[in-house]
Amino acid sequence: MAIAFGERFSFDQSPEDKDFSGGAQREHQTQVLILGAGLAGLTCAYRYTQAVAKPCTQDDVMVLEREPSVGGRVRSLKIESNVLNLGAVTFQPSAYPRYMALVNELGLRDKVRIIPRREMVLGIDGRVMHANNLALVAEGARGLVGRGVFTPGEAAQLLRFYFYMRRVTSPTHFDELLALHDRSVSDWAAQFGFGESLRRKFIDPFIAFTFSAPETISAAFGVLLLGFNLSHPANLTGGLMQLPEALAARLNGLIETNAQALAVERDADGFVTHYRQDEVIHLVRSRRLVVAIPANAAAAVVPEMRARMGAVVYGSGSARLLHGKTNVPGNLHLWRAEGYGGAVLFGGEAQTDAQGLKYFNVLTYRGAGADKPLSRMFEGERYEQVLEYKICPAVAAPQPNQQPLPIEWGDGLFLAGDCTGIFPSQETAVSSGERVAEMVAGKR
Repeated sequence: MAIAFGERFSFDQSPEDKDFSGGAQREHQTQVLILGAGLAGLTCAYRYTQAVAKPCTQDDVMVLEREPSVGGRVRSLKIESNVLNLGAVTFQPSAYPRYMALVNELGLRDKVRIIPRREMVLGIDGRVMHANNLALVAEGARGLVGRGVFTPGEAAQLLRFYFYMRRVTSPTHFDELLALHDRSVSDWAAQFGFGESLRRKFIDPFIAFTFSAPETISAAFGVLLLGFNLSHPANLTGGLMQLPEALAARLNGLIETNAQALAVERDADGFVTHYRQDEVIHLVRSRRLVVAIPANAAAAVVPEMRARMGAVVYGSGSARLLHGKTNVPGNLHLWRAEGYGGAVLFGGEAQTDAQGLKYFNVLTYRGAGADKPLSRMFEGERYEQVLEYKICPAVAAPQPNQQPLPIEWGDGLFLAGDCTGIFPSQETAVSSGERVAEMVAGKR
């Protein structure tokens, strides 16, 4: 089930102190140790147990998770009858074949809900529009009398981009999309013909999801991200956390939660990993090690990964769960406003409760002075804040020409997760986890 309201959780993967001078109070031996019970780590453990074709114990495979619950950045919160996704909000069925195959295998296919485009809302300084073709035409018509977010010319450009995006993100044109990786979003937008006004209104809000400027983000990733929100995104009714929960249920007894990895060392037989659980230091020896945590945390724990993983660009965000009556007509949205520190970007999810009010999960991605523009989303500028949390890091944002990190590092060390592909996503988590499981099982 989803995280209950009031249950402790954290997305903050900032490195912690590694003091374990008191020595380990418990030692354990396993064949495969997996750091992280997010989607990548759980998928890896699940596929490994299938590959060995026998009932597994912690002597065979063991998963360490620093939080009280599994799921990583794919977690959901249950409050009253509503389930809100706290990290990842949507996925793209047509572009996520391995993710969808796992969803089907674990019996969650009937939970997949394609989000109607009328619910995808783009807000700009107090005005909103729906992210669909009809809305582009309507906003273009409004622009004729100077009332629209987009002018008719800009609406035509967006429609042109829509069909361009449909082509380059299709499997048959994937090479064309990858060719964009050697330039930035800013360069691509200029060459595509987007003017300064349209880039400010449309590109900046979407690209700011990656917590960096369009000048530093790979155009391949940027186009995919832009197109993602204009295609047919989906979520799981009841929360995206249902998938990691279903995986965890099949790994009963193999996962240790509240277990913070502190340091990894090599020895003659493989790896020695120190971890803290309930304020007690433990040690586990393993022949193989799978690192399925964000790169910044992995770099702090595994010395030989430090240099390359330290170069991965991440972003950080903060989030608030608010409650009140909003002026926002849809449930999923991206909103750009001006704060005293510059542009403030919001993106998140809203759900209506039994009283007609909305629980509004707002992720603030950049900028400062968010309170005033945020209050304008609510009637009478009144709302209740029921929760605040950090997402650190939130996503690995690929730079132009930045290559993905390798899955296999040699001598029994493997990496799974969002740093192993150009497009960090649930699909990358699942596919990399499956690939690592295949490799590890083949080297038993």
